Amino acid sequence: MAWFVVTTTLGYITYFLFPAVPPWLASQRGELVATHRIVRELWDYLGRHDIASAFSGSNVLANDVAAIPSLHGAYPVMIAAFFWRRSAGLARSGLALYAAAMAFGLVYAAEHYVVDIVLGWLYVAGTGWALWRFWPPAASMRPGLRATGARPRARTRPHVHAGGPPAPKASGRPQRSARE
Repeated sequence: MAWFVVTTTLGYITYFLFPAVPPWLASQRGELVATHRIVRELWDYLGRHDIASAFSGSNVLANDVAAIPSLHGAYPVMIAAFFWRRSAGLARSGLALYAAAMAFGLVYAAEHYVVDIVLGWLYVAGTGWALWRFWPPAASMRPGLRATGARPRARTRPHVHAGGPPAPKASGRPQRSARE
């Protein structure tokens, strides 16, 4: 969760400091050859004009200059990286295909340039590395574990039961009683 929050926050900070015009908006302004924002056109074609209006470029809830980095391109890579070690060959292929398909779809739909997507991937890689390097894993925060995540060392002296002899050492095999 921290990875998602940090990446998203850095993306929003970048949007604020470096507003960038996406391809569809550059096309509307005449700064780029004609492109079509097919997301809006698709919703209009399906008869969902209410949803299409969210992609009109005049929605007060949308940030039209939030193009760099592409968080839409970043999140599939984050998902793929998160599940990569836990996945087998076919699942890994699906994760990689999902990230690639999202990148292709974002460029094809004129929502992002390729550089926006690559920067989103770099944000994921950079924040993932920084969190891995500087933030200890959640498992190491449990009581009884050191900051490295390793188990605590065994006791150096035997535990003495109240009023009795030292406890038997664990040898991995069952102990026989004196009566046997």
